[in-house]
Amino acid sequence: MRLARMTWRNGCLASLLATLILLCSEIRGQARLPAVTTSGNQILLGGKPYFVKGICYSPFIAGDAPWVGSLTHVSFAKDMKEIKELLHANTLRVYQVLPKAFYDAARANGLMVIQGIHLQVDETTDIFEAAAFKRLKDHVLAEISRVHIARASDVILAYSVGNEMSSTVIRNVILNHQDRPRFKGTYYSTPDQAVLPRVDNYAGCAKPVSSFPDPHPFQSFLAELADAAAAREVALYGGHHLYGYATDPNHSLALSAKDRLTPDRTLPVALDFLDLIFENVYSYFPPFLRFKGYRAYLLEVARVYPDTPYLVLECGYSTSPARQGNECAVGPLCGQPQTAQPNSFCFGKNTEAEQATGIASQWQAATTEPSPVAGFCVFEYYDEWWKSDLPIDQHNDNRPEEWFGIKAVEGTAAQPLIRAKPAFETVARIFDSSWCPEDSELLCTQTAAGVELSLTGGENYDSVVWKRDGLKIATLGPGQARFVDAAPPLGEHVYTLEVRTAAVACPGAQCVVVVVSAPRFRRSDANGDGDINLTDAVFLLGYLFLGSTPPPCLDAADTDDSGNLGITDAIGSLNYLFLGSAAPPAPFPDCGPDPTSDELSDCAYPAQSCGEG
Repeated sequence: MRLARMTWRNGCLASLLATLILLCSEIRGQARLPAVTTSGNQILLGGKPYFVKGICYSPFIAGDAPWVGSLTHVSFAKDMKEIKELLHANTLRVYQVLPKAFYDAARANGLMVIQGIHLQVDETTDIFEAAAFKRLKDHVLAEISRVHIARASDVILAYSVGNEMSSTVIRNVILNHQDRPRFKGTYYSTPDQAVLPRVDNYAGCAKPVSSFPDPHPFQSFLAELADAAAAREVALYGGHHLYGYATDPNHSLALSAKDRLTPDRTLPVALDFLDLIFENVYSYFPPFLRFKGYRAYLLEVARVYPDTPYLVLECGYSTSPARQGNECAVGPLCGQPQTAQPNSFCFGKNTEAEQATGIASQWQAATTEPSPVAGFCVFEYYDEWWKSDLPIDQHNDNRPEEWFGIKAVEGTAAQPLIRAKPAFETVARIFDSSWCPEDSELLCTQTAAGVELSLTGGENYDSVVWKRDGLKIATLGPGQARFVDAAPPLGEHVYTLEVRTAAVACPGAQCVVVVVSAPRFRRSDANGDGDINLTDAVFLLGYLFLGSTPPPCLDAADTDDSGNLGITDAIGSLNYLFLGSAAPPAPFPDCGPDPTSDELSDCAYPAQSCGEG
C-alpha cells in the first residue's frame, strides 16, 4: 500500500554525500550485476525461469520509521533466515534503500531484492516543475548510489522507480503538460502508444479525460527517471538492472478500465516501455476485481502485456479492528455487474483467518497454470505502526495500513510482542511445492454399515468436507480421511469432497454410489428356517461334503464371519449350541445386515425368517 508521507530530512546532504563517495575510486568495480533478463512474459535469472515468490519487507515497527534511521526491533539475519527457510520465499520487495546489513543477510540466505525507490510526491506537486523534477531525479540517483555503496547490486533483481503515485498527480500531469516533448533516452524512451485502449460505454459513469494525445507526459516522466538511473548504473557497472513502476491499486491496467467510483481518475498508462509491469493488486483494488474476479483480471492484464513480465507486487489483507471508508462496498460501480465475486474481502477488519484465506485464494488464482504472472509478493512481513497520524510509537486500530503483517506486532513500543499470524503458515504452505498433495484418491464403498468414504492421502489436508448430492454431511479435521454415511437413502448418490489446506480449497473429487437395500439375515441359520439348531450344522455339512443344496444365504452359514464356508462354521455352531461357547458374531441373535465385507455371493435369506414379509 502507499507509504505514508515521509519527511526525508537532510535529503540534499545525503545526495551530496553519496555523489562525493561515488567519486572515490576505491568503491568502483567492487559490485556486480546479477544475470537477470526477460524472455516474453518470464523473468530469467542466470538464463533460467525465475518465478518471484516475494515478501514485502518493511522493518519499521514499534516506533522505528524511515526518518528515524536506526532500527532497534528487528534482526535482518534472523528475518532473512526465516523468510528463506520457513516461508520458502525467494525475493524481498522493499520500499527504500536499507542498511548494508540487510543486503548482506539477503545474500547469505539466497534471496533476491526488488528495490523500491520511493518518490515523495503529494497531490499538489507538479512533477515537471523544474525544482521538483530536479529533487526527484537527484533522489533517484542518490538511491542508486546508496545501493552501490552498500555493495548490494548483486542481490538486486530489479528496481521499482516510484510506487503508487496518485491519480490526481497523473491526471494533472496529463492535462497540464501535453506540450512536453516525448522523452527519448539512451536506455528508456516514451513509447509510441500513449495509453492503453479503453472502453467508455458504461452507463452512469462520469466522463473521463476525453483523449490522451501524444506525447504522454507521465510516461515521459517515468522514462526520464529510469533512463537517468540506468545511466548512473552503466557508469558504475557497465550495465544496468531491470526497471519498472509500481502502480496504485486504483489504477486498473485492464482494457476495461472504468472501475472506480471516480472513473475520471482512472488513467491506465501503458508501461511496457519499461522492463517489467509491476502492479499492486488486491481483491478489492482495483474495485473492478470484485466483479470480474482476481484471476480473470490478471489474465486480462497479461493479455495486454504478452511480451513483458507482469508481477503482482503487493497482495495482502489487513486485520485491523476497523474498516476504512467504503472500500468493501459491493454495489455496482459505473454500471458494472451487481453481484460481487466471493472472497473479495475488504480494506480492513478482516479476521486473521480471512487474511490467510485471502492470500492463499489469490495466490491460487495467480499461479494456476497457465499462470498470467511472473511473480507474486505478499504484503507484508510485519505490522507497521508508523503509517497513521498518531505518534510512531502507537498502533492505530483505525488505520488498516498498519495491520497487513503476517507477523503481528503487539505490546508497546518499549516492549513489542511479535507473533506469527495464521497467514504466516499459509504463506509457508503456498510457497512450498507440497501445498496441495497430488496423490489423493477418493474411494466410496457400500457396506452393511452404510457408504464408506475414504480419501487416500487425506492426512495431508487441514480439513475435509463431505457432501452427498451437494449437501454437507460431515466436516473432518486434520488427519481424518475416513467417514461412514450410515443411513443414506436408497438410490444413486453423488458423493463429493472439498479439501482445504493452508486455508484455501485444493482440488476436490467425487464418486457415484447406487445404494441398495442391504440384505438382512441371522448368522448361523444355515438352512434359513429362522431357527438355530442342530439341523443347521447338518445342513451345512451336507452342502460341504455331500453336494447337497447350498444354503440360501452363504453369509448366514458363515458362523465365524471369516468370509469363507468350511467345517469350522458347523463346529462353531455346535459348540455354541451344546458346549456353551461364544455366540456367533453379528447379526445374531437378531436379524441385521452384515457389518463386514466379504466375497460371498449375494444373500437370499428368506424375509419371513426374520419376521418380515
